[in-house]
Amino acid sequence: MKFCEHCNLAVENDICPNCNKRTRIIDGEDMCFFGEYNIFESNMLIAALETENIPYINQSIYFYVISAKFGKPNGKRIYLRYSDFDRVREIDATIFRKK
Repeated sequence: MKFCEHCNLAVENDICPNCNKRTRIIDGEDMCFFGEYNIFESNMLIAALETENIPYINQSIYFYVISAKFGKPNGKRIYLRYSDFDRVREIDATIFRKK
């Protein structure tokens, strides 16, 4: 797996499909983009991450223009260490009943 330092994406190619910059070999400690969640889902996932002592970074996002206008985020981007991806995928699947 490779890592784009510009986008914080785990990718398979030498060039990031998102920004077209060169990638490098990923390290387990790299904080990678995991997903975008609405505010309700992100709060549930963050609570589970904290319960499991999994480090994360969250970034507020605005899905709708009206939210940005009034200053209330209605979602979050979640970033995790690459080494935690498999574990968090299982947590995510359990919480949101994904197969």
